[in-house]
Amino acid sequence: MDSNHAKPIIIDPFDGQEDLRNKILKAVGNPDIRFKEDALRLLRAVRFSAQLDFKIESETLNSIRKNAELIKIISGRDSG
Repeated sequence: MDSNHAKPIIIDPFDGQEDLRNKILKAVGNPDIRFKEDALRLLRAVRFSAQLDFKIESETLNSIRKNAELIKIISGRDSG
């Protein structure tokens, strides 16, 4: 086979391609851990959901609600 015409191989261990086709956003692994690693992911998930009309998978959405206070870390404000 001509290497110039080879179909690229996509390695997708978390089935992200299927989620994209189904318009679903979900955290990889434990969403609580992912959001505590980087609280900005909370805002990105909501923004991407709104902009792209994707649904947020229920476990991920529950974690966003549960960890919403992490947004304070992003803004640098503490409401005390």
